[in-house]
Amino acid sequence: MSGKLIALVAPLLLLFVLVTAWYFAGTQRLQAVEQQVNSAARSFLNQVRADREYYQSVVVPRLLKLNARVTADYHEIPNAFPLPATFLREATEMAARTPSAYRIRLVSPWPINKQNGMQDAFHEEGFQALMQTTEGFYSRQDTVDGITILRFLSPDRAVAQSCVDCHNAHPDSPKHDFRLNDLMGGIEISIPIEAQMKTAQRDQVLLLWASTGVCLILMALLVWGTRQVVTKPVLQLTQEMETMLVAKEETGETPGPVKWAETAMGQEVRALWQQFRETQKAIRVHLIDRNVELQQQTEKHQMLSQRLLELQ
Repeated sequence: MSGKLIALVAPLLLLFVLVTAWYFAGTQRLQAVEQQVNSAARSFLNQVRADREYYQSVVVPRLLKLNARVTADYHEIPNAFPLPATFLREATEMAARTPSAYRIRLVSPWPINKQNGMQDAFHEEGFQALMQTTEGFYSRQDTVDGITILRFLSPDRAVAQSCVDCHNAHPDSPKHDFRLNDLMGGIEISIPIEAQMKTAQRDQVLLLWASTGVCLILMALLVWGTRQVVTKPVLQLTQEMETMLVAKEETGETPGPVKWAETAMGQEVRALWQQFRETQKAIRVHLIDRNVELQQQTEKHQMLSQRLLELQ
């Protein structure tokens, strides 16, 4: 493995670490936060519905038996009491004034109280979704006043005939043909998740740095291992070959090939060194034979020269 290959692999490995850290520390954590907030929102909705149901089924019948009036305008009438819808609206408005992190409000496409009308795209999209299903609720992540929140819109249906009659007969109602179980509005719950988001981002950065550190350590080990297993033996082999090429006479077997042929890490590198050692031996034998042959030829030339001198 060459330095160029390592330089190519390193950015890809770092990119993989980045994507993995971003996904698991960010996306997975955010999904867990959304699931937790979803569960909390369902619990609040169940509590709100239970409070209204209790008021409607227990408190209101007792008031009616006492000949008390139950009306939306109870503030202006002595000894009058709020309707279930009015009770729920005012209770949620009171809850919204507390320092609690959660906000609950009533909203409707056909509000008797104009303050409870749709105010943004979330309401429009939410009611379009609620009109197409009879279960569940619509939710979306949003930003309000620079704070990240999860907003939930649960259907508020006409569960009692008295609710239908009241809305249809009310002069300020923009819709007068409600029927039992019709969608009359919704209960919106807003839950801030800014703190959870910051925690998820912090964990994401920590995991990213930790993963990058581990990656750099692994890369350092990879570079060191490559130098020990491949680069150093091959470089030594190159030097031995250069020494053999420039040698003017047979010098005998050097200790380098013996050492690397026996101790080099990696089967391929050891095989390369063993082959070089065999080649070196063959060349050395060939050089010995050539030297003997040259010596014999030199002696013959000397004898021939001596005889020529004697003939002269």
